[in-house]
Amino acid sequence: NILKDMIKKLDENRFEVEKDPHLKLIYTECLRLCGSWLAETFLENPTIIMQNYLEKAVKIAGDHNDDSSDELKRGKMKAFLSLARFSDTEYQRIEDRMKSSEFENKQALLKKAKHEVGLLREHKVQSNRYTVKVQRELQLDECEIRALGEDRKRFLCKAVENYIMCLLSGEEHDMWIFRLCSLWLENAGLSEVNAMIQKEAQRIPSYKFLPLMYQLAARMGTRMSGFHEILNNLIARISLDHPHHTLFIILALANANKDELLTKPEVTRRSGLIKNVPKETSPLDMDRMEAASSIINIVKHKRPDMVVKV
Repeated sequence: NILKDMIKKLDENRFEVEKDPHLKLIYTECLRLCGSWLAETFLENPTIIMQNYLEKAVKIAGDHNDDSSDELKRGKMKAFLSLARFSDTEYQRIEDRMKSSEFENKQALLKKAKHEVGLLREHKVQSNRYTVKVQRELQLDECEIRALGEDRKRFLCKAVENYIMCLLSGEEHDMWIFRLCSLWLENAGLSEVNAMIQKEAQRIPSYKFLPLMYQLAARMGTRMSGFHEILNNLIARISLDHPHHTLFIILALANANKDELLTKPEVTRRSGLIKNVPKETSPLDMDRMEAASSIINIVKHKRPDMVVKV
């Protein structure tokens, strides 16, 4: 209640708040704390918490462009992080629900109801109380599942957006790069997430991705045009900026099929005995090797002194 009273008073004096950076910081922190506490105690609807508190805190913090004060920088980062974590929690809650046996049963019943309605239409059964009830329930269930999917995407995109903004605002919360990349890799087929990563995450300093190089490199490929193009470009940027931390990983992947061939005795290689033929490389490995070779070529072209005779 004290926080809500403070928010109300600051809201009533918005003109003064706009002019005073320190009042802005206090207003942002009040909104952030109140939103976080309401979320933890489940005392308010998630949409209201996001719109009336956390998004508002981010907007007010984002309106202030003077980053000369470390305190103001931290306030902005905390606002972005609180909204990101809240959205992430809501996304995870919906994700867990959609993976539950209860939801699977509901989808099975929905499929059965669709089939039943289809048969009724096919046989031109005259509408009665039962058919009207079945069709109405089917429409309601379809709307509920559609709304759940839309909420999942909305909270996911909001989480990704604000994790990116938090990472762009400073170094204090760099560990959240792990969660950002996890959300991206989990949703590699979602165009909205890929678009945000392509547009905004490219501005994140490349050194922040270094602890994730093994995980990122393992997902390299050429099959998913949107996702793989963005990922390969990101890895190329990291490799150019930090070759000593990354190139040995990329080189290992580019030459992944060479181990067996080079370790075989020369006589065996020449004889071509069938039993000694190396195991066939999987399509996934071939795809990864192709992507790694492409990155090596980019590095060769832009920094020829770094890669020789590969």
